[in-house]
Amino acid sequence: HTCRYLLLPMSSGAQQQRQAPEEPWRAQWASLSKEVSWLGFDMDHTLVQYHIPNLYKLIHKMMVDNLVQQGFPRSVFDVAFDPSLVGKGLILDLDTGDLIEVDSDGIVTSARHGTSHILSPKEIDQRYGRHRQWGYFELLEKQQRHPNFAAFLTHFDVPVQHVCSLLVDYYDKMTWHRYDFWPKVMKGFIDNFTASLFRDNKGAFFPELQKNPKLYIIPRPRVLSWLQTLKNTQKNRAPDNGASTKGTAIPGEGKEKGEGLGRGGIRTTKLFLVTNSHADFANFLMEKTFGKEWRSLFEIVVYYAKKGRGFFSTNADFIKVDAKDPHKSSLRVKPKLGHTAECSYVEGNADTLTRLFQEHSQQTRNPPKPTPAPSSTQPAPSSSSSPPSSSSSPSSSSKKKKKKMKKRICYVGDHLHGDIVACRKHCDWATVYIVEEVSPNTALPESSVPKGFTPMLAPYTDNGSSSSSSSDEKNDNTNANGNKKIEKHAEDGDAAGKEGCGSGSGGGAGGGDGSDNGVGAHDKDERKKHEKKEGEKEKEKDETRRRMLMTYFGRLATDQADVMMPSVECMVPRSIQ
Repeated sequence: HTCRYLLLPMSSGAQQQRQAPEEPWRAQWASLSKEVSWLGFDMDHTLVQYHIPNLYKLIHKMMVDNLVQQGFPRSVFDVAFDPSLVGKGLILDLDTGDLIEVDSDGIVTSARHGTSHILSPKEIDQRYGRHRQWGYFELLEKQQRHPNFAAFLTHFDVPVQHVCSLLVDYYDKMTWHRYDFWPKVMKGFIDNFTASLFRDNKGAFFPELQKNPKLYIIPRPRVLSWLQTLKNTQKNRAPDNGASTKGTAIPGEGKEKGEGLGRGGIRTTKLFLVTNSHADFANFLMEKTFGKEWRSLFEIVVYYAKKGRGFFSTNADFIKVDAKDPHKSSLRVKPKLGHTAECSYVEGNADTLTRLFQEHSQQTRNPPKPTPAPSSTQPAPSSSSSPPSSSSSPSSSSKKKKKKMKKRICYVGDHLHGDIVACRKHCDWATVYIVEEVSPNTALPESSVPKGFTPMLAPYTDNGSSSSSSSDEKNDNTNANGNKKIEKHAEDGDAAGKEGCGSGSGGGAGGGDGSDNGVGAHDKDERKKHEKKEGEKEKEKDETRRRMLMTYFGRLATDQADVMMPSVECMVPRSIQ
């Protein structure tokens, strides 16, 4: 499985000039969405968008105040927050005090100690060995927590990198070589992000957010219009009378590039929300983003899902939301679908949700028919009549249907481990990874490359990695070995495209219908040579885009996400204003 983002053909210069920044991702989503019947979303940093500069400053101040309360001198943090020192995809190694970046083989490619000391290649060799193999890489791959390192993957934890860098400088100044401050940093998270603090209006994060929501939360009218369009289209869908609907677009949509088209040409996508936030905080954020009627957009909402270690990987029961106090919800129920608050739950699991979607889809396609009254002239059924034959067992058929159903469910989220990897590993839904770093043109300044490091989604160049690397030979080997999977995928795709060009089914650029049409053998050979030459040019042109992403997290995102895009806005058709 390789992210489709990397394998899109590059546009010509003229096309690129005409395209809006989000066009490449919109085209990818238009392609993927044709197979999607159920579209699910995470909330924070996916449907709900924050003013990142303000959010980073709030979290930084919140953590500093908490650490000062725990006994650190205020003077340690007596500097302004510096967004150039933080970024997604970095790892704090508490054995060395370094923020590091590793490639897909666990090799330390770059490192920074404290706020200013960027390690040279020689220093990295001295610290991590000649081969630079990071000792905790196997645990990172297994997504296992360990007290000696921490990975930063979301906008909620990234600003803490600056605090940690200041603490490393302080420990070095005091000649304390055991960097044991992480438990106190974790206490800062617990003291401010525990779900019940929103209800109690305690801590520093939730009260500030409730007091000044406009400083931190961005309304999204275009996304709201899109979600309403999806909901209203499937609600007002004409009954299936057997007539062909191919090419029919949803209201207000064009037909270009398949935008707005679903199975059979009609968009019938249903929406659901699965978030780790609790019901009261989620309702607050969604109201500020989409208005008080936001709940009517979704068939089902799951709060406090514990996605990283719960919703996708366990069989946790669905719990009905307690209207008086969601944090005291305890009544276990069987989930059902509906656009009301009654169809909102705490915890739950993806496997049950998949079966629920499957049952609903079957009932929609094949509604139960009324049983006709028995006729007095009808003969009674013979007891000796043989049962209907079946080519496969019921259990086998059920598994096939369930597998097919999973491919029609797509989940959109911003947390690489909790939303994307866990989803693909345990239930194999399609995934869309929201990550600003995928586009330098749309990335926020606070999501830019931190000092001393390369971008999380940076490709290899012809000269090897652009950051500190162990040796030219090592870069060449890593590049060659690491690129095997994506290059092979690309070659397979090219081969399939060439095969399609000359097949009887007709397909691909210049493919026609595959018939001779009176064309001579010489002309056919010339056409094949021309197609081969053009294919080689395209492959050469796309080489950089197909190369393996340099960092481990970049490679992980490429393997696990069907599409990566900088914002949910890229999923919204152009026609929706």
